[in-house]
Amino acid sequence: MDLEALRTFLAVVETGSIRAAADKRHRTQPALSRQIKLFEEDLGARLFERAGRGMRLTAAGRSLAGEGAALLRRVEEVSRRVREAAGAARRSLVLGTSHHIALHRLPAPMREFRRRRADVRLRVVYGGSEEIIEKVASGEIDLGVVTLPTRRAGLVLKPVWEDRFVAALLIGHPLADLKEVPLGRLSGEALLLPQVGTTTRTAIEAAFRKAKVPPGAVQEIPYLDTIRVSVEMGLGIAILPETAVAEAARGKRLVVRPLSGPPITRVLGVVHRKGAPLSPVEETFISILAGAGTASPPD
Repeated sequence: MDLEALRTFLAVVETGSIRAAADKRHRTQPALSRQIKLFEEDLGARLFERAGRGMRLTAAGRSLAGEGAALLRRVEEVSRRVREAAGAARRSLVLGTSHHIALHRLPAPMREFRRRRADVRLRVVYGGSEEIIEKVASGEIDLGVVTLPTRRAGLVLKPVWEDRFVAALLIGHPLADLKEVPLGRLSGEALLLPQVGTTTRTAIEAAFRKAKVPPGAVQEIPYLDTIRVSVEMGLGIAILPETAVAEAARGKRLVVRPLSGPPITRVLGVVHRKGAPLSPVEETFISILAGAGTASPPD
């Protein structure tokens, strides 16, 4: 059985639709639909049937839904025990993180980790924070360094850094003359924002709702550093973490201005599975990040 296809099937069951599951799995709807179709062909059974605008489980689908999550957990636990029995878990680390965090937060801590533990086999998996969190929860990777959600069942969330958001504008833009940019002044502008459903986008949308201001025309762009480059190309205004735009501002490729009103922030940190004992390798990595961090511990 294709375990990735099983994960996709369970995401459709959990969310109730192909579209929502595609967002959760960070894939396109056609790709996810094709994966489900191939999975049904492999199993020799239809798992879903159309029900109006939604989807309904068949009898075969209900049977798989009842057993699938437990099956995944069992496979992942067996895999982990095999690695531990061979001693691999004590000499390896599979780390997941986003491209932005890898570029702007991890170089120095990673160098220090390699200095202390040159014996460790290190593998880094890149993806969106939400995707990495799912991989940690499933046991596919050991640790995630991600944008932290408010809470996540089954995981331990450890804050490390706090990001404050600013307005990033093209040099010469009329709003660049302001000392602070109100969200209300952005509602008529072309905005470049992260994708819907990400923790970062959710924080930005919450700020607009609190200010009772509509965000206006929005273009969604997957990666924060691609958003910054899009601002430099004159495609619009962005709301980005200061870390993403500091170098471009120093190089005078764009203008950075604080946002007026309550600050928009996000917290970056480490996630690992609750109840799973940390290996000495994992503890070393987490301690190095804690020493590099700026975020306050949770209440």
